[in-house]
Amino acid sequence: MRHPVLQDLLARITKDERRHFAFYYNSAKEWLQGNRTAQRVDRFMLDRVWVPVGQGVKTQEEVDALALYLFDDEEGEADLKRIDEKIGKLPGLEGIRLMTKALQAARSRVRRQPDWGWRLIENEEWAVPAPRLRPVAELTTRRTAREGLATLEPEGALAE
Repeated sequence: MRHPVLQDLLARITKDERRHFAFYYNSAKEWLQGNRTAQRVDRFMLDRVWVPVGQGVKTQEEVDALALYLFDDEEGEADLKRIDEKIGKLPGLEGIRLMTKALQAARSRVRRQPDWGWRLIENEEWAVPAPRLRPVAELTTRRTAREGLATLEPEGALAE
């Protein structure tokens, strides 16, 4: 089923995030260029302080579950390598492997405890199929005329 509104929204978000990335990447490049002290401090902090998004807010297993779910295959690992290579093009960050090290650490924890992370993926709400009935109002803003409440329709009944 195609969702043109959702596709448009995601395309706009992607474009906006590309602009954010370009701004911060180019700002970092300008700030680090020719500034050995800044390069050393940046490298030190990234090597010793950086953690994946969510770590500290979520449990280590939840952070690892997301990394495994998204990147634990050849394509995902290649994506992480490309991210590391892009970061490594910044002055002073040559050879940095933040993302691949995070995935390798998650895989190491799985080797020690085989169900680590995967048990969350299998049981987590976002990994469970959507319910058969969905509130139409959430998807279309239609309301029942009399009560102003969302109606329920079978998932297949929504217009494609």
